[in-house]
Amino acid sequence: MSGPPPVWTPILCAPPAHSAPLATHNIVRWLVLAAGVWAVFRVWRGWLSWLRVDRRADAGAVKLFVNTLSLQFVVGLVLYGVSLPIRGALEVLRERP
Repeated sequence: MSGPPPVWTPILCAPPAHSAPLATHNIVRWLVLAAGVWAVFRVWRGWLSWLRVDRRADAGAVKLFVNTLSLQFVVGLVLYGVSLPIRGALEVLRERP
């Protein structure tokens, strides 16, 4: 049993069709986390200070969080649609009579 060792390719290596949506998904994940922390901070600060509350800024922070979360969901759906196992399963379903 001589010869070069077998070449191991990582299973989690993203094909070229995944690289842009996957990078976007990873970046948006951190944006969602930052927006969520900012929204919780704004709401918590408004809840503790009963005198002066800037409701528009608090609502803006919550809207930013919800919008980034929606963007994360849409990018995740795109990733789901271009994934190889899902495309393979759809091809198998199309071939069935």
